[in-house]
Amino acid sequence: MMAAIGIGALLLLPSSGAAAAGEDECLVFNGDAEVGTMDGWTPDDQIEIATVASSGTLGLPGGYSLGRFVFTGSLGPETESCLQSIDVSAQAAAIDAGRITADVSGALQARSLGGGAVDSVVCSFAFKAANGAALASLSFVDASSPPNVFDWDLFSDTLTVPAGTRSVEIRITMTRSVGLSTDAFADNICLTLSGDRCPADFDGSGDVAAPDLAALLAAWGACASCPEDLDGDGTVGASDLAALLAAWGSC
Repeated sequence: MMAAIGIGALLLLPSSGAAAAGEDECLVFNGDAEVGTMDGWTPDDQIEIATVASSGTLGLPGGYSLGRFVFTGSLGPETESCLQSIDVSAQAAAIDAGRITADVSGALQARSLGGGAVDSVVCSFAFKAANGAALASLSFVDASSPPNVFDWDLFSDTLTVPAGTRSVEIRITMTRSVGLSTDAFADNICLTLSGDRCPADFDGSGDVAAPDLAALLAAWGACASCPEDLDGDGTVGASDLAALLAAWGSC
C-alpha cells in the first residue's frame, strides 16, 4: 500500500494519467514520460526513461494506462532525483483567497529482491512562496514491496493551495540499496488546479476589465459576502483593488 506523508488530508485513490496543461488538467509537462526523454525535468541526466516492458503493469486497476514509457533509476549515484517547478503566480489572487484546490496523483514502484534491500522511490510536491519557502508539502512512497513482487501502487491527494503559493516544485527521488542499477519506477505524475481561478471577473466575460473595476469601486467599503471582497475580510478596499489589477486581462 502506498504511504503518504505531508501537510493536509491524505487520500489514496486510483489516479488518471497526465494531460496537457489547462484548467482542471495536468500542469506537469512530460509527467507521464511519453515524450521519451527527460524534457521538462531538471537535471535530465540522472533519472532515465524506460519502456513499460521494464516495469511491467502488475497491480494496476483495469483501464489504467502507463503508456509506452516510465521513469526509472540508472547506473549513476545511489540516490538520483529530478524536479520540475510549476509557476502558479497567475492564480495569485484566487490562491490567496483560498479558492484554489490542488489534486496530485501518480504511480510508483519500489522493488525488493529480498534480504531487506529495497530500491525505493519518493514523489514529493512542495507548495512554495515567492521567496522559495515551503508553505506545505506532500510526499508519497511505495511502502509495500514484497520480495520479487514487482507491482505498482497509485497515489492521489487533494489540498487547498496555501495562501502565498507562487510555485509548486515536484521532485522524484530514487535510491538504490544494492547492486549497480536503481530498480525503481514512477509514472503519470500529475498536478491539477481547480476552483475559481478568476474571482475578479465579476461579470463572467472571461476578462478582468473596466466593468469589473467599476463593480469593485461601486461596492467599496463594508460589504460582507459580496464577490468584490476578494480577500474575504468583509470590506472592499485597497487589497481587493490590488488583486483585481494584478489579474487584469484575459483569464
